[in-house]
Amino acid sequence: MKKIIPILLTILSLILFETLIAKNEQHLATGQSIYVSLAPADPRALLQGDYMALRYNLNFVGAIVQAPWGALPLAYVLVDSQRRVLKTSFKQDILLGQGRVYPLQLKMGHGERPFPASDSYFFAEGLAGCYEQARFALFKVSAEGKPLLADLVNEQLQPLNCEAQQKWQNGARDEQ
Repeated sequence: MKKIIPILLTILSLILFETLIAKNEQHLATGQSIYVSLAPADPRALLQGDYMALRYNLNFVGAIVQAPWGALPLAYVLVDSQRRVLKTSFKQDILLGQGRVYPLQLKMGHGERPFPASDSYFFAEGLAGCYEQARFALFKVSAEGKPLLADLVNEQLQPLNCEAQQKWQNGARDEQ
């Protein structure tokens, strides 16, 4: 019996993780795409390696609502024809009649403005120059407004394809 318990726990863990992965894959496949403009950020951390601290240009209309600790505030975003976020409000009626509006769950930073899903984006070492070209964050948003960061894109809303620049991934060696 003692040998079966670790095996059962391992199987249950694998099932749980596979379920979470499948749920996120479904979210990416079925969520509505919206693009949130990025503000300039430093793409390197001494202790964490290469990453981009994501800061969003969310143009809030009306007052920013302080959500209770641990609660995710629900905002509404107005998007243009290319689904780029133009305005954000905590009251849907402020944006109605101006165009397409989507709900968007936000997270509250430590004394900062609210942000969607993630405030950092990690990538392989040596790709900081490529990721500096990012101008928008592509989010897949569920009908309930839950955002999932899908990619970083350029000014034309095209993927950066930075991973294709990883020489080590393609089997190439540094020639020095």
